[in-house]
Amino acid sequence: MKCRVCRERAVISVRRHNAGFCRSHFIEHIHRQVARTISDHHMFGADDRLVLGVSGGKDSLALWEILTVLGYRVDGVYLHLGIDEYSSDGLRLSRQFASERDLSLRVVDLGSDHGFSIPEAARLTSRAACSACGLSKRYLLNEAAAEMGYDV
Repeated sequence: MKCRVCRERAVISVRRHNAGFCRSHFIEHIHRQVARTISDHHMFGADDRLVLGVSGGKDSLALWEILTVLGYRVDGVYLHLGIDEYSSDGLRLSRQFASERDLSLRVVDLGSDHGFSIPEAARLTSRAACSACGLSKRYLLNEAAAEMGYDV
């Protein structure tokens, strides 16, 4: 398969667009898709301050990168959930990403800031860990955004 734009060898096929892209044109395509989605849905403006919950995974860090490249002022919030190595690895990757790009990352540590981890909350409430995690993350991200005065 060849890149839809330059006709070089494609590294990815995007079925939804019935197209293949080389590395650089795929990145351009994704940036255009994000910019168009923001515009089409009137999600936020160029002057808004954004805060993004990041996990250290490829999806959240890629979105942070894309929004930054598109010119938005975006800071990150990492919620340290106290979930074994998962939380420590995610924190390390998020800090590394932010440091390499001179971006601001706020860390909210459930254990030290709120007195519980997700595994402890799940055990104490007899709820599934995913349930305790979802409720906690939504509340804590909204709290961080309000405390720090973000628009979005």
